[in-house]
Formats: sequence, C-alpha cells, structure tokens
Amino acid sequence: MDERERIFKQAKKDRLVVGSQGQVVLNPLYKALLSIDAEIRQLEDRIGLNPKARVALGLSIGQAKKTLADLNSELDTED
Repeated sequence: MDERERIFKQAKKDRLVVGSQGQVVLNPLYKALLSIDAEIRQLEDRIGLNPKARVALGLSIGQAKKTLADLNSELDTED
C-alpha cells in the first residue's frame, strides 16, 4: 500500500511525460499503478479483508471480531 501511494503521488504530479519519440504520453507509472492495484485486490481476497473474501474463507463476521481472550476461553471450556 505504501508503494502504491508513492507511485500515485509521483504519477499525479507528472501526468504527462515526453515519450521515446518526443511525443507527449501518459506517465507509465499509471500502468504500474494498475498492476499494483490488481495485486492488492488479490492479497485482500486471500487474507479476508472484505466481507465476500471472509465468506469464501469460511469466516463469519462474528468470528472475525473475536479476541484472543475469546478464543482462549473457548478452548478452556472445551476441555
């Protein structure tokens, strides 16, 4: 996320740059930004950072909010 923010700030500052043939082109950092955004979405899904991803991982919203103390107390009561 930090790298994405850095790229975004630089690309926003210099939206248009001079290309290899001397023409004005959109900053290539925007392409890198799209790639990083896609990777971030995949990672968010993998670790369950949105409701749909949590369901796919088999987590309920209530489980996601359990504290370590809650989990330990459940283990203690199962014995």
